[in-house]
Amino acid sequence: MHDIVRRLEEKRAAARAGGGPTFIEAPVYRFRAHGGAGDDSHTGYRDEAEREAWERVDPIGLFAQFLTDTGLLDGRAVTVMEERIAADIVDAFAFALASPNPTEGDLYRHVYAD
Repeated sequence: MHDIVRRLEEKRAAARAGGGPTFIEAPVYRFRAHGGAGDDSHTGYRDEAEREAWERVDPIGLFAQFLTDTGLLDGRAVTVMEERIAADIVDAFAFALASPNPTEGDLYRHVYAD
């Protein structure tokens, strides 16, 4: 983890010194099933060990750990963020349920350039 942070800090310093942009590749893994929110390891689609191996190098989890380790993030801040996210999801569902159903005319809107 610290090697990644070191390299990112080097790239940031180079950019600030006029070295131009840098492309940063962060391979990620799709942890959830295509058709649902849960883990699909039990279906045989993928091996549970594969998912566990990716969890150890997941950039989101690693970054969260870095923020916690450096004191930039604490449990209370995470709780507040999770509560706000949950409220946003509830609001989005309420908006969707209160919205009118699309019409057949809507099917082709914003699909092709006019």
